[in-house]
Amino acid sequence: IKFSFLLASIPLVSAGAITVAISLMAKSFNNHSLSAIETLATIPSLFIIFGTLLSSFIAKKIGYKNTALIGLIICSLVGIIPAFILDYNIIFISRALFGLGIGLLTPSLISLIPILFPDDVVNMIGISSAVSGVGGMSSSFIVGQLLKINWQASFLTYGLIIPITIIFALFTPTDKISNKNDSSEQIEEGFPLPLKYLIIIFTILSLATPAYISVGFKMVSIMNFNGYGSPTDASYILTFMGLGSMIAGFSFGKILKTLKIFTLPLAFTCLCIAMFIISSSKIVLLTIFGGLLSGFGFRLMMPTFTHYINNKKTKNSGLITSLFFALFNICSTLAPNITMFVQGFSFVGSLYNLFIFYSTLFGILAVISIFVSNKISKIL
Repeated sequence: IKFSFLLASIPLVSAGAITVAISLMAKSFNNHSLSAIETLATIPSLFIIFGTLLSSFIAKKIGYKNTALIGLIICSLVGIIPAFILDYNIIFISRALFGLGIGLLTPSLISLIPILFPDDVVNMIGISSAVSGVGGMSSSFIVGQLLKINWQASFLTYGLIIPITIIFALFTPTDKISNKNDSSEQIEEGFPLPLKYLIIIFTILSLATPAYISVGFKMVSIMNFNGYGSPTDASYILTFMGLGSMIAGFSFGKILKTLKIFTLPLAFTCLCIAMFIISSSKIVLLTIFGGLLSGFGFRLMMPTFTHYINNKKTKNSGLITSLFFALFNICSTLAPNITMFVQGFSFVGSLYNLFIFYSTLFGILAVISIFVSNKISKIL
């Protein structure tokens, strides 16, 4: 059961794997603008939001397992379409539907954890996060290898979702969440946490996500600003961010058990130090460490919040989880715009000051999170 469940976590962050194929796709669609081609890489993010918001409502009718299965089926059917059809409009629709499938899958899997693994919730949240990170890295690697054939071949990567879908369908038990009485009770009993703590969690998420995402698309720029490294070096740093995410996921259960309310402060402290290192470093090796630390910190934060809002003692957690991941995807999509807005402040301006600003932000969140974690832990 665990194996089939964790397999389904592999596609969760694979939507952006084909981003590296954009330049080659642009040559095939020379009658379309570059921004239109780039949209093929970003449009799944928008539809992930729609899918995430829909998932809890669908799950109330058919259960979380079946909702996740629908997401997997959609991804397995449309993911490989661009490998066989050279038509921009069809590829656009297939990418949008792929995002919708991922959106249905993500919160449904998270909501299944306390149902299928009530005695191992914390560990499974962390391991699921780690496996999705492994899936994202693996997808990117396979895409890179298939690009040696042509850009269309890179979409065959998503063919791996087909056996994952079959195994998940056969070996993951069906939950009973679709029972109407259970669903109505969840709605009537309200939020799992007092509203003020949900607002705090969602506010912290909306601040932390754009700051973390900015590391990815600003890495080459900050290295150039500080006068060292190359785009290849930047790719190594992003790889180590993924490695840090994996370490956080696999060790999350032990960390939470050991540090308890200090898990979240540790996450933000790591992010605070990472941003300072990235802003000030002038050597690749040190920046790699900063990338590792940032990936570790952020992927320690995410399962901690997931644990708070999707605990087996909570009520209506499916809806809250859906809203949580919808907000995460919105903030991820808008990260470049938010970063540009932040740089517009007179006291920020330069890339160095941008990362110092983010470092300060995470330092403040580290302090705030001590009090927030302490209050929430008493409720749960």
